[in-house]
Amino acid sequence: MIRLFFIISSFAVEGPQGGAELFCIELAKRLGSARFAITVCGLWRHGFDYEDKWMDELRRHGIQVLTTSPWTGSRRRDAYTSLRFLHRYFQGSRRVDIVNSHSAFADIAALWLRVIGAARVAVRTLHSEREWYRHPVQGVLLNHIIFPTAFDVETGVSKRVVANLDRRPLARLLRRQAQVIYNAIDHERLAGMQIDIVAKKKGLGLALEGPVIGNVGRFTKQKGHIYFLEMARLLLKRDPRCQFILIGTGELLPEMKARAHDLGLEDRLHFLGPRSDVEELLKIMDVFVSSSLWEGLPTVLLEAMAAGVPVVATDVSGSEELVKDGHTGLLVPSADASSLSDAVWRVLCDPELARRLVVAGRQWSRQFSIDNSVEQYQVLFESIYRRETQVCL
Repeated sequence: MIRLFFIISSFAVEGPQGGAELFCIELAKRLGSARFAITVCGLWRHGFDYEDKWMDELRRHGIQVLTTSPWTGSRRRDAYTSLRFLHRYFQGSRRVDIVNSHSAFADIAALWLRVIGAARVAVRTLHSEREWYRHPVQGVLLNHIIFPTAFDVETGVSKRVVANLDRRPLARLLRRQAQVIYNAIDHERLAGMQIDIVAKKKGLGLALEGPVIGNVGRFTKQKGHIYFLEMARLLLKRDPRCQFILIGTGELLPEMKARAHDLGLEDRLHFLGPRSDVEELLKIMDVFVSSSLWEGLPTVLLEAMAAGVPVVATDVSGSEELVKDGHTGLLVPSADASSLSDAVWRVLCDPELARRLVVAGRQWSRQFSIDNSVEQYQVLFESIYRRETQVCL
């Protein structure tokens, strides 16, 4: 039996975490079998009820769940506390075969387990084109010097992410190549979901008339919400009936609410906060808009396509691999609210275009099935285990 130890930031999938954590949870659930003994470790506990929901779901699938410490807001202190917890947890004879990290701080924790001998192999999964953007010096040290030599295997969730990994000078010198394993979704569940759209709109306080334009994502610099707000202002000049919903939470949420007030959007824009019904909320949208400045592979775009929602996205890494301009959605330059507004208006004014985007988007999103990604990870983990077992012999 192969002992797997997944590390994520936390189980707060609805916020402040998101796609990377949800993907890891779904991966663990589907890998769970007689072949694998799995533990999923959330580095921090934020104190939300929905964290218990995800942990309980994993336990029902026979997966062990672990959280290291409460989140206090101090990244360095909380990271140190988590490392101390893991060090104590693995004292004695407790060991795992493979540790797989799914976030920036999880990468450090995974390497720590490798250093202290708690894990035989360390596998890094990179979910974003830019990690450590708040601390670029640390990012260069870790990503360009330490990680290429310390991790046994690195995977990336998109071709652009992997290309960046392979481009690092030390990785090229050592001939280390990362592997593409796409993030994925449960397409069939999304495509088959039926909801009462009228009741859902009423429950949110939305008008029954007027298009709904939405976005799902953490309120961080990466997601470019400031351009979504400016886009909303421009669209309301064209059609005052437009309504906007923003789903998620994050450090920039207060700032975005203040900006929405300054732009006079309070009556037409709804901040819904973290939600456990995101898949249902996608169904009430007339257009899904991603205003991101960079990405890894945004599974929410796949979810919107599978749910039958036309997609408008910025032409950034990850998104460009999912949205084929004019076919599965529309792409516009990043940091350009005017182009976002024009693209959304084009979809709203052309029902035939919207229909074509929905049909093609649904079909395209089928390629990114969670089952395909699970199969790739299973092959990867089993090949690593066989290799390490042979080395030991």
